[in-house]
Amino acid sequence: MTNGVAKLIFDRRDDIERVFAEHDAILVNASAGERNPDVTAEIDNDKVVEISA
Repeated sequence: MTNGVAKLIFDRRDDIERVFAEHDAILVNASAGERNPDVTAEIDNDKVVEISA
């Protein structure tokens, strides 16, 4: 990786982690909703912190 690309990823890591956390929550909610519509996942500080039913 070039220095510019590595620096860009390092500088934007919070945004990248948030996007992955949101994606994980979407997948949890989608798959759980198929089985149980009352199951949800919550994101706090860019991490999935709770999966509740």
